[in-house]
Amino acid sequence: MELGVDISMNKKQRNRRENDISLLRGLCLLVHVRPNEILKRSLLGGVIIVMLFSLYLVQESAFAQTGYYSPQIVAQQGTNSHQLIEGTAVSSDGSVRATITSTPIEADQSLALQIKFTDSNGNLIPYENYGIRAQQMEGNGVLIISNETAVAVTGTDIQVTDPLQNVSPVNFQIQLYGAGPPDISSAEWKGPNEILSITLGAKYSARIAVSDAPKGTNQVVTIPYGAYDPNYNTAAPMWYEPSVITIGVNQNVTWINQDKEVHTVTSGHSVGRAGLLGNGVGQPDGLFDSGTIPIGGSWTQKFTRSGTFEYFCEIHPWMQGYVIVQPAALVPTDAFGNQIMKFPVVRFTPDRAYELDLDWEPHYITTGQQIIFIYQIYDNIQNEAIPAHYIFTITQGGQQLYHIEESTQFGGAYQYFTFSNPGPVTFDFSDIAHSGQDVQFTTIVKPGNGTNSDMNMPMVEPARNSDVNFWLMPLFFVPAAVAVAAVYTIKHVRRKKYVGYRPVAAKTDTTLKKSPI
Repeated sequence: MELGVDISMNKKQRNRRENDISLLRGLCLLVHVRPNEILKRSLLGGVIIVMLFSLYLVQESAFAQTGYYSPQIVAQQGTNSHQLIEGTAVSSDGSVRATITSTPIEADQSLALQIKFTDSNGNLIPYENYGIRAQQMEGNGVLIISNETAVAVTGTDIQVTDPLQNVSPVNFQIQLYGAGPPDISSAEWKGPNEILSITLGAKYSARIAVSDAPKGTNQVVTIPYGAYDPNYNTAAPMWYEPSVITIGVNQNVTWINQDKEVHTVTSGHSVGRAGLLGNGVGQPDGLFDSGTIPIGGSWTQKFTRSGTFEYFCEIHPWMQGYVIVQPAALVPTDAFGNQIMKFPVVRFTPDRAYELDLDWEPHYITTGQQIIFIYQIYDNIQNEAIPAHYIFTITQGGQQLYHIEESTQFGGAYQYFTFSNPGPVTFDFSDIAHSGQDVQFTTIVKPGNGTNSDMNMPMVEPARNSDVNFWLMPLFFVPAAVAVAAVYTIKHVRRKKYVGYRPVAAKTDTTLKKSPI
């Protein structure tokens, strides 16, 4: 019995010792190896989290998390997902009616389109030659379809767009070339040659152009489509257009809401984009307040004393504008000496299919002063603001000073320019909406006297700034790059420090007394 007890105890001691050795080996590995692994994996996890968060910030700006803008709002304005949607436009002479029937507007899905052309009696027009372009209201100007040489052989045709970016409405531009089979010259095609505009999806606002402003208004400021959205890629070029205006004492300013949400014009201090990060709400000063301006509505304020008045929207406090009231404002004239008493200046294309509104600030242009040009294009037949192609040139004394060809978005566009010489100037907008038509504006640049400096003019950052959005992207990835570098450095240092280290295998304990058996 005693021999059996000794054997049992020896086995227990051996097992206990082996367990102790295993534990010590584990601790040794933990001390020398595990911290490196733990740190490395922790940093790798941090890198992944930072990169995912960076991508999130790039795709959905942090400003969108304030609660002022939600894609669900747009989705609720869409059509029933099980129903086709349809839009129609008619040529200026009434001879051609274009109808687009489309599958529902859904994010990341293409639209299947049926385009139909009929005459005034409803009969199909065979061999109608046409072009088609389209972009979304919140698509940053990206074309989802562009086909300039299509033909509806039987009077109908099928087209398919690229996948949509979101559920915002889609504007189609249908270029009519005329009807005629392919075996005859295009000079023999019959019918109008013009562009028709069709918008599918929920209307973003009741359209009120500057030409519809109340009488007696000296200056019109529009609240453009996209002002509700604080992101850098918003459709609005400015929160208010223009953001800074100059008027005289006892003159009236009318604000027109062309956005898809209600707004206010409230005197006081705006928090700007930066203030959103701290949930800022703006600081009213009580001088004037429009209350809620409904979609498509307007509000007029008369300014009876001079001064600089800042204002903002209480609902969207990043919006900011200024009214500069001068005791005796200098009145600009056109190139023929006629006083320009109302801004923006409104012009229509010769066929009155399009309206172009142009404002420039300051209104009284002098040499050496930076001028901002703000403009918007409307489809005068469909009664809506549209994204449209244009060529903008500035000419003075027979010399072209500035030239740019691009497209407006739904919220319009703007350009900057500084004049070096005085004299009459012409602002020309040509090939509006690819229609081949143009409109002109003129004024006279006066000599600068060295006192009218831009330094006294309030500065308001543009609402839309794709360049800023692009340059911010690397900032989001800097932490990730630093973390990757840290992982590499630590791993490299650890490898050097412990080079040659090998865990020593546990030796069998031979000191234990062997059993006589």
